Amino acid sequence: MSKTYTGGCHCGAFRYEVELDLSSKMATKCNCSFCLKSNFLTLPVPGDGSQFKLLSPKSLDEVGDYKFGSKKGSHFYCKECSICLINKPPFPIELPGSGGKISMFINAVTLDQGQDVDLRKFKIMYWDGKENNWAAGLKEEPYSGGCY
Repeated sequence: MSKTYTGGCHCGAFRYEVELDLSSKMATKCNCSFCLKSNFLTLPVPGDGSQFKLLSPKSLDEVGDYKFGSKKGSHFYCKECSICLINKPPFPIELPGSGGKISMFINAVTLDQGQDVDLRKFKIMYWDGKENNWAAGLKEEPYSGGCY
C-alpha cells in the first residue's frame, strides 16, 4: 500500500516528498566506499522516479551532485549540511519484489520522523558495489568489506 512520505536533510534546505510502499519493510545497503562511509540505507523509488517530488530547492541542479567511479551515477546531497539524500544509479536496477526496474533510491534515514516508519524493523539486504558485482544480486549478509 503506497503512502506519501516527507523527508529532508539535517538543515532543512533540501526537502522532498515521495510515494512509497513500505509494507515489505526492506531496505538495502552496499559495501562500496561511498555507501559504507556514509551509511547510506537505500529505499527504492518505483519505476522512473516520478513518485518523487522535490519540495526545495526548486531543482536538483541547485544541490550537490557527487559522482565517483564511472562518474555516471549521481549522489545528490545538501550543499549546506552535506547530508546525502538521493542515489540515481547510472542504469535502472532490477530489484526483486519491486515490480520492475528502479532508477532512483532515497536514503531511508532522511525520511522525517513521526510517519510510522520504524527502520529498526526493516530487513536489510546487501549489494556488492565494492567489486561492481551487481549481477550477484542481493544477499542477506554483507558482502566482504561491508557492514550491518
